[in-house]
Amino acid sequence: MKLQRICWTAFVALCVPVTHARADPPKTTARAADGSSGDRLARDPATESGQPRILDQRLSLRLVAREPDIVTPVGLTFDHRGRLLVIESHTHFPPDDYAGPKTDRIRMIEDTDGDGRADRFHSFLEGTVKTMSLRRGPDDWVYVATRSQIFRTRDTDGNDTADQRQLIATLETVEDYPHDGLCGLCFDGAGNLYFGLGENLGEPYTLIGSDGRKLSGGGEGGNIYRCRVDGTGLELVATGFWNPFGICIDDFGRVFTVGNDPDASPPCRLVHVVDGGDYGFQFRYGRSGKYPLQSWDGELPGTLPMVAGTSEAPSGVLLWRGRLYSSSWGEYRIERFTLRPKGASLTADREIVVQGGNQFRPVDLAVAPDGSLYFTDWVDRSYSVHGQGRIWQLSWNTDPPRHAVPAPSDAERRAQRARNHPNLDALRSYDPFLHHAAMMGLKNAGTLTQRRLETYDHERERLGILEAARRSDLSQQQRSSLIGEALRDPNAAVRLYAVRWIADQRLAEFRNDLEALLSEDLSSLDLFRAILAAIEWLDTGKVHRDTILGESALVKALRDNARPVLQAMALKCLPPNHDAVAPELLAEIVRETGMHFTVRREAARSLAAAGQAHTLLLALAGETEIPDAIRADLLAGIDPLVDESRAVLRRFAGSESNVIRQRAARTLRSTITGKRPAISPRPKAHNVEAWQALLTDFGNADSGWRVFFGRGSVRCANCHRFDGRGTDAGPDLTAIGRTMDRHRLVQS
Repeated sequence: MKLQRICWTAFVALCVPVTHARADPPKTTARAADGSSGDRLARDPATESGQPRILDQRLSLRLVAREPDIVTPVGLTFDHRGRLLVIESHTHFPPDDYAGPKTDRIRMIEDTDGDGRADRFHSFLEGTVKTMSLRRGPDDWVYVATRSQIFRTRDTDGNDTADQRQLIATLETVEDYPHDGLCGLCFDGAGNLYFGLGENLGEPYTLIGSDGRKLSGGGEGGNIYRCRVDGTGLELVATGFWNPFGICIDDFGRVFTVGNDPDASPPCRLVHVVDGGDYGFQFRYGRSGKYPLQSWDGELPGTLPMVAGTSEAPSGVLLWRGRLYSSSWGEYRIERFTLRPKGASLTADREIVVQGGNQFRPVDLAVAPDGSLYFTDWVDRSYSVHGQGRIWQLSWNTDPPRHAVPAPSDAERRAQRARNHPNLDALRSYDPFLHHAAMMGLKNAGTLTQRRLETYDHERERLGILEAARRSDLSQQQRSSLIGEALRDPNAAVRLYAVRWIADQRLAEFRNDLEALLSEDLSSLDLFRAILAAIEWLDTGKVHRDTILGESALVKALRDNARPVLQAMALKCLPPNHDAVAPELLAEIVRETGMHFTVRREAARSLAAAGQAHTLLLALAGETEIPDAIRADLLAGIDPLVDESRAVLRRFAGSESNVIRQRAARTLRSTITGKRPAISPRPKAHNVEAWQALLTDFGNADSGWRVFFGRGSVRCANCHRFDGRGTDAGPDLTAIGRTMDRHRLVQS
C-alpha cells in the first residue's frame, strides 16, 4: 500500500496524461448469490470456497446448474426455441486417468418445472475435440468453433439431437494448442459471421472458407475474420491480437473483442475492431509484448489503441442492456463497461459487478430469451478438465436501468465518410481512428499514386501514404523507392513505420540503411530501439531475450564519441552492470565539462539508478563543476542509511539551490524519519479528487525521475522500468501516461 501511495507521484510527474478508460471503484456492499446481505455472506463457509458476490445490489445471481449435471463448461448460447446449449469440454488437457467422455459434448439444458434450476440435460451434439465457442445463427442453425474448424449444425427431425452439419471454415496448421486456434463467434445484422484466430504460437497456417478461398499467415499474432453465414467470402478484418476469445457487435454495428495479454504487457484489452485495424501484437517478436516492434495500446505508428483495460484472462464479451459485460477467468469476476465517445472511437468506464474467489472462473456469456444474462463457470484454476462446473443466471431485481450504446459521434461519422472517400484533412488527424479510416479510404479507392512523400507537407499525410502503400499491390521497385524515402523523412513516426515494414517482411536489402540510421541524430528512443530490433531480426530471425538488444551498436556509440543524442540513448539502454558503463567511465563523463549536458546527465542517472558506487556518487555530488540538475540526480542515488551519506545530505539540505535543497531534504525526511514530504492539508488516501487538485498541469519530470529511481523509503525502480532503466518485476511504466488518465494514475 505504501508503494502505491508513493508511486503515483513519479507516474504523474513523468507522464504526459492522455484521456483513457477510467476504472471506477466497485460498490463495496456485497450480496450473496442468493441475494442475501453481505453480513450473511461473510459468515457463509461457501464464500471461502469461491462463491461469487454481487457488487451491484440491483442485480441478483442464481445458480442454474452444477456438477455432476454439467462439467467444465465453456461456450454457451440459446437456440431458436430458447433452450440453453452449453459446450461441455472433455478434451482440454484431460489427465491420464480422466474418467469422462473421450470427446466434447454440446449439452441441451432446460428448466422444465420453472423453479429456476435446470432439470433436463441432453446431448445435442457429441464427437468434437478442443471445442471453444458456440453461437446461435440465422434460422435454426447453431454455429460451433473447435480449434481447427467452424461448422454449423441443426436438428431437422425434432429429437433434440443435431443431425445435419455444414463446414464453414477449416484451419490447416501443425499447431494444436487449444487456446490459440479458432474462437469467438458473432453475427452482424448484414448476414456476416465474425470469428477469431489466436496467435497460433506463430506457426504458419492456412484458413480455408467453404468456397475454397484461402488466407495464409504466420507469426503476425491473432486475427479477426469475417465471412458470410455459409462460409463464403472469407476476409481478414483486423490483426494484432493475442487470443480474441470473445467478439460482439453493438447496436450501431461496431465490433468489439476481448483477448488475453502477452506475458509482460498487462492489462488485457477491450478493443474496438475496425476494418484493416492493426492492434500491435506480433508473435514473431516473442511473447512478452515489450519488444520494440510490438505495440499493445497504439504506441507504434500504424497501430490502434484499446478502448479500456480489462481484468486478467477475459474470455467473453457481450452487449447487455446497452453496456458491455465481460468475464475474467483470471481474476474471478464479471465486469461491466459503460461506453463513452472518444474521438472516432470510444473509451469506457469499468466496474466489477460479480466478484468471486479462486473457485469462480467465468468463461462465456449469453443473453436469455427473458432478458437475463447467463454465463458458464469453469470453477477450478486447473487448465486440465476436472469434473466441476457451474452455470449462473444474472438478472435485474427491478426494471433494468436505461442505458443506450452511444450513437456515432461527429468524429466517428467523419471517419465513416473518410473510409469511403479519400480525405486528406482526415488523414492529417492525430485521432488514430480517424487517421486510420482516411488511410483505408485512400487504400480502398485504388488511386494511390507514387508521388514522392516529400510532396506532402504534413507528417500525418506522409505516414498515411506509407501505411496505405504497404497494404496495396506495389512492385518491388515501387516499394523500395517508397521505403528508402521514408527512412530519410524528418518525422520519427514515418521512419519508425518504415522500420516496422522492413522488419515485418524481413527486407534484407535495407540492412545497411538501418545501420546508417544509427549514426544519425535520432531524437526518438522508440525509433532508436526499433532500429536495433529490426537489425537483430534481419540478421537472425529470432528475438534473443537473454542478450542485450543492439549491444555492439550501443557500445560503439559510447566508445566512438557518437552524436550526443545517440550516446544518451546508449546510456539508457545499456544495463548498469555492463563493462561499457563501468562506474569510473560514467564518472569521467559526468566530470567532462566539454561533454554535452544531455550525455553528462544520462551518465549521472546511470550511476544513480545503479546505486553500485556509493563512494563515487558522494564524491561527484560534492564537486563544484557539477550543474545543479545533475547534482540532484546524483543525490537521488545516495543511500541515506549510510552514516557518511547523512552528513552530505544534511549539508545539501541547506543549499541555496532550490532543486538541491528539496532533493536532499526529501530523502532525509522519507528515509531517516519516516515522514513523507510536507503536504498541507494532506487529503485522505482514497480522496482521488483532492489529490488531483494538488497536481499542476504538467508536473515536474525531473522530480518524478528522482522519486522513481531515488534511494528513499520507496523506490519504484525496484519493480518497474521506465525509459530504458529499472527492473522487470512489474510492468514497464514508460507508456503509462498513454494507457490511463490522471484520475486512474492517482487512484492507482
